[in-house]
Amino acid sequence: SISTSSTALASLTDAIISLYTYPYECTEQLSSRLLGIQSLWDVLQAFHCKDLPDISIMTTKLQTDMNTLKGRQFSNGGFGYWTNRNDAYADPFVSVNTAHCLVVVIKKQICNVDMYMLDNVLNYLTNIESEIDKLPYSKHWCETTRFSLISYALYVRAKHLQIVANEALELFVRSGLNKLSLEALGWLLISLSTEKNDKTDQLIETIYKHLKGKVNETSETANFITSYGDDDQSVMLHSDQRTDAILLEALLYIDPDSTLCTKLCKGLQAHKVKGAWKSTQENCFVLIALEKYFLIKEKDTPDFIANIWLDNDYCGQHQYKDRTTDTHTVNIPMKVVLSSSSSNAEIDDQNKNLVMQKDGSGRLYYRIAL
Repeated sequence: SISTSSTALASLTDAIISLYTYPYECTEQLSSRLLGIQSLWDVLQAFHCKDLPDISIMTTKLQTDMNTLKGRQFSNGGFGYWTNRNDAYADPFVSVNTAHCLVVVIKKQICNVDMYMLDNVLNYLTNIESEIDKLPYSKHWCETTRFSLISYALYVRAKHLQIVANEALELFVRSGLNKLSLEALGWLLISLSTEKNDKTDQLIETIYKHLKGKVNETSETANFITSYGDDDQSVMLHSDQRTDAILLEALLYIDPDSTLCTKLCKGLQAHKVKGAWKSTQENCFVLIALEKYFLIKEKDTPDFIANIWLDNDYCGQHQYKDRTTDTHTVNIPMKVVLSSSSSNAEIDDQNKNLVMQKDGSGRLYYRIAL
């Protein structure tokens, strides 16, 4: 069985719809909806997803979400899960997540962003450590969680084109590898990429080598497994698939040609249930990573033919033109595989060559199976 396709982004429509129609509206869920949909906006246009609402209707709903977020900002720039009441506190993770959303939205220029709201939350991110210390319950958090929050804040600032490489270096000196979650390492890799010098290059290489030792790899997929301990769900909303997505995006920054990138992409897609991932966090971070994958790996619009031979016997062709998530399959009966080849009937007929040829531009993905 030989399957071919022109994209690793098998239909993402269900994941987008899952975020768009999600019925609950805490600050994290609104931010995740804005983040995921706007991150993949260009990809949605490229693949012409017919199952999604009209662009104008989606834009109106996303702008409403943005206005709701504005009403939940505290005076220190942070955000709470539901409110900005004086008797409540801004939540560090939700605050960084909302800042992440605003930074992406302002870059895409699809919704209007209040610049005061953005500047205020970026100031909160710059002072994230002191904001954490002000919370009466943060003393119960482990160091891994604290360092993860700081790393995420650096990553968001890097996304806003701030040079944060030196702060990332300083954080690593304090924490070392053992007190950094794999997610934090992914965020730091992107933060370190904001300034290229011997120190950042050396640390990027150190982290990359460490990550290679933490990956579970098969012939087709790859995944990482990590945990924050007791804080992982309550503070960081952590999950294994979110970790894979964060590290996929980081690897696409530092080593886009690595086979790990394609394997992580396939591994993430294998964990979808009814077309989507299991939480708003997973959906938005996976879509962010897949947008980066799309822009790097699949920048050329497909216009090619995939030809398949078994020795000299022509088995068929698959034609790809323009963006499509279609997969084509050719099944060769086992009796044909085991029969004498027409090209070497008089010689040793135990071995045959399966030949695949791509003629044209674009990226060809294939899967060969028995």
